Amino acid sequence: PGDELGSLPELHYLYLDSNHFVGPLPTHLAQVGKASILELWLQDNALSGTVPASYVRFDQLHDFYIDGNKLTGELPPGLCNPEINADFFVDMPADVDPNYCDSVACPAGTVAFEG
Repeated sequence: PGDELGSLPELHYLYLDSNHFVGPLPTHLAQVGKASILELWLQDNALSGTVPASYVRFDQLHDFYIDGNKLTGELPPGLCNPEINADFFVDMPADVDPNYCDSVACPAGTVAFEG
């Protein structure tokens, strides 16, 4: 399904959370020249593997939720920026240096038992 969805240039919002999906994230979802997704909700499934490096092509992405899956590895660095899941840092004290990867996934070497 990632091949077909990735070829839709007007696809901006994709909500696939809580559907019991299994397997890896589709790499072709972020096709060159056609990646225009603003919100991608994949949380609360049973997805596994790593987040594809191609997802950095979602250059206008502002909501990316992948918690509640069985993903491993590090996030592609391009997904660790203040524009993605900005609401995660709304109540953070000003003296704390935010780790923007934490707004998308658990810090390296940790797991979450919920979310």
